[in-house]
Amino acid sequence: MVDLGSSANIIRWKVVEEMGLTEKIIPAARTLSGFNMSNETTKGVIDFPVEAGGVIKVTKFYVIDDDMRYNKIFGRPWIHDMKVVPSTLHLLLKFPTLKGIRQIQEEQSISK
Repeated sequence: MVDLGSSANIIRWKVVEEMGLTEKIIPAARTLSGFNMSNETTKGVIDFPVEAGGVIKVTKFYVIDDDMRYNKIFGRPWIHDMKVVPSTLHLLLKFPTLKGIRQIQEEQSISK
């Protein structure tokens, strides 16, 4: 999920564990605050490559051990690194690549 309001990229501990990458987590406690004023302390950070529309960027994620709706949340750091122009109305991401402007569009029926 892409979250324009998130100041961090977040991934669930369970996802990292299932990928067999727990040894790559760098311990770092950081308190993340949600919109409902709840706080979550991170277990650490992990860097790994993310592919989107043919572009691969190494992305830093904060690892949390909490049950959240999505496996990963891409926040403003990823959006800025990729130079993404998001459209929440059209469920669309546009960003520059070496081969021109690329776009990723979500299907409306799946997102509901």
